Amino acid sequence: MKNEALRNDLFLYDLTIRVLAFWATILFSLLFFTGAEANGKTDVTTVKKSPVYTYEIKSDKK
Repeated sequence: MKNEALRNDLFLYDLTIRVLAFWATILFSLLFFTGAEANGKTDVTTVKKSPVYTYEIKSDKK
């Protein structure tokens, strides 16, 4: 195989991978954001926070 043919094949391979990656990114973004909108939870819910307790450990060592 000549170097020119190999170079052309690698260029087409690289171009194909980049185009597929671009469209996969676009379609995944649309799927993600459409799913987030279709969730239907438009009201804001509050989460009840439980108190955080901290304990002081006293040691006999100085």
